Amino acid sequence: MTDVKIRRPIGAGEALAVAGGLLSGAFAAFAYYNEVLRLLAHAFVLWIALVVAVSAGRGPRRAYVRTVAALLPAVVAFYVGKKVMYGLKYPGMPYAIDTQTLLLWCFLAVLAGTLGLAFRFVGAPTRAGTLATAAAVGLLFADAVREWSRLGSPALAAATLLALGVVLGLGVRSRRQLGFVALWVVPFALAATVLVALPDVLESLV
Repeated sequence: MTDVKIRRPIGAGEALAVAGGLLSGAFAAFAYYNEVLRLLAHAFVLWIALVVAVSAGRGPRRAYVRTVAALLPAVVAFYVGKKVMYGLKYPGMPYAIDTQTLLLWCFLAVLAGTLGLAFRFVGAPTRAGTLATAAAVGLLFADAVREWSRLGSPALAAATLLALGVVLGLGVRSRRQLGFVALWVVPFALAATVLVALPDVLESLV
């Protein structure tokens, strides 16, 4: 009798992606009600770093699945966490989760799986790896500038620097590659300004 290998749909990497999403979403919910950290609840810096971490070096299928496996739990944890934190901060006061907004962000999380397809090249000593790393850095800069324009925050600056360290640590393999990443950051950051503003535009239409 021939042994049949059963392919498991979810492995340790996917489980870690889910855990990272849940933790980041819960932290963002806590930050939402914290005066010092609140801007982190509106920025994408946590999730950009998370997507790069779970997708870098993976095949297209794994990169997409792990990206969605991280972002969907993050969205749910954030909105459920906001309800929990509101109940703790204002006991007895009614609070309802905006289902339409939650579903919109779940849809965007699935759509953002395409970022994993791009960021899976981060870390490769190739042109694709250089461009993917520059795109991730540009996205971080665009997000930081967008949020900083509302209200400067040391917490946002620290989180962005930490995320940059993660992306560059995973993505840069030589000084030469770092130089090319630096050359491409500005055009990618300019393009990313549209991308980071799009969710707010869609949310305003819901």
